[in-house]
Amino acid sequence: TMAGIIYEDFLSNYLKKNVAEKHAANFIKLIVVILGVVSVFIVFFVEKLKGIAQVATSLGGMSSGAGLGLFILGMFFTSANKKGALYSALISLVVMTWIVLGNQISLMRGELTYTTVPTSIDNCPFNVSITPIPIKPPSDDVFILFRLSFAMYVFVGSMIVVIVGLIISHFTGPNEPKDVNEDLISPLVKRFYYKKTKVIEKEMYQIVKTSEKESEKVSFEQ
Repeated sequence: TMAGIIYEDFLSNYLKKNVAEKHAANFIKLIVVILGVVSVFIVFFVEKLKGIAQVATSLGGMSSGAGLGLFILGMFFTSANKKGALYSALISLVVMTWIVLGNQISLMRGELTYTTVPTSIDNCPFNVSITPIPIKPPSDDVFILFRLSFAMYVFVGSMIVVIVGLIISHFTGPNEPKDVNEDLISPLVKRFYYKKTKVIEKEMYQIVKTSEKESEKVSFEQ
């Protein structure tokens, strides 16, 4: 499946339009072989990592944090512009990649270890099996950001996007609420941005109506 996606979405755009099915099949077979070799080498790397679930969560948090931050930035802040969104997302990805790699390298070197809470059920009235929960002990030998829990990666990544995005938007020309589609803003904060606009529109509507009535009155008198 992955080979077909790579061929159709990437390689086919750079090949001749009328590629024979035989050649296309050969390309896909070659991609399958390459992916298989890469997967085999990844096994040797993964076996040195401390827990596949943690690695999967960490890698997902690298990009999920940036995605969540973009949604928060767009839904709650009308001043955010496209430059702020783009550069803050890139910065978040770079920072979170650095943190994740630093954490995993520290684990592989043994500089960072995880301890587990006691799981003994001696003298316990209930016969329950408890899965050990990893707890990160404090360590001064590892950089503080590398000791960050992998469960916090999404939160940290999203906050980087929001904070950096607002700063960049401020210095590159923030958007005005009137320039942003009101339907794209969360109802929780919409009234704070558009309350003044609604009042102005109401006043203008009343002025127009008053002018129309006066015009009709003058026309009737004439």
